[in-house]
Amino acid sequence: MTRQPNATLVRDFATWAAVNEALQGYADALDRADLDALLSFFDPQARWIYSPTAEHKGHGEIRSFFEERLSVFQRTSHNVSPPVVHTLPDSELLQSTAYFVAEHQLVDAGRYRVFGRYIDKIRIQDGMAMICERSVLAHVTEGTDRTYRMLQRNSA
Repeated sequence: MTRQPNATLVRDFATWAAVNEALQGYADALDRADLDALLSFFDPQARWIYSPTAEHKGHGEIRSFFEERLSVFQRTSHNVSPPVVHTLPDSELLQSTAYFVAEHQLVDAGRYRVFGRYIDKIRIQDGMAMICERSVLAHVTEGTDRTYRMLQRNSA
């Protein structure tokens, strides 16, 4: 994770806890295939940036994306780390970075894994965190040919 020169680390526990609750709640709702609960953690106009060629805007498009994906999964397990949360300069939004491991068991008995990070822009409203933008950045994928935005590495 690159340090943001003008960003400030959030040290207020209540704010951090609200962000963490949204990230963990998202993972729980996804693994239970509860799309109404999942969408409750996203702003109605949220952007979901999934791959170099796939971006979904708003609850309708995000719901459609997950309905399609969940139709091929028998089970999923999303494990999300505690987030690092920063304020963004000249913005009311926060930026959260959290690492994840996602295991997918397909209905055809296949499996695939994705290791990466979620980079979120989050708004706090009435003490609740709402994800306004989520970027999925993969580090490693196993068992899939799906296209992901991949972490760029410096050459040695």
